[in-house]
Amino acid sequence: MGPLRESQRAAIYRKGLKKGASDAEKREAERRYKERQMERQRALLALESNPVYARKLDDLAPLLACWKRISNHRSAAVFRKAVNPREAPGYTERILFPIDLASIRKTISAGHVDSFVRLHRRIGLICHNCVKYNGRESDYGLVAREFESYADDAVIDAVGRVTDAE
Repeated sequence: MGPLRESQRAAIYRKGLKKGASDAEKREAERRYKERQMERQRALLALESNPVYARKLDDLAPLLACWKRISNHRSAAVFRKAVNPREAPGYTERILFPIDLASIRKTISAGHVDSFVRLHRRIGLICHNCVKYNGRESDYGLVAREFESYADDAVIDAVGRVTDAE
């Protein structure tokens, strides 16, 4: 997940903890959080060895379903449409490959994005662009990292469903 400010890290670890939790309970919550992060990292690494992840799909329905799930996330509204240069001065100079969820949807429908790996990379590019322009610790940067984490999980689930269906 990368470096977080101490207050953000504490909020993540203590999420679900009762008020006045002991130090032992806080350490256990931190341990569980780190374990969930490691499991997620292992799942992402396992994607690379799954042939479904990189294979060109004849039926684009699973890709569109995955895109829809990702685009319905609460943070997705920020990434649905292209960045307006008037609202973000200097964006076009700093960001070489601007992309948004609407353009990804169009490229899936046109058949240019025909595998989960291509979808995953484009979602990653959205988040990379956001962090590059706004900064890693900015509000938008934090939203982008949360969104990317959700998108990673959505791709892992979608690849798993397609793999299980075969």
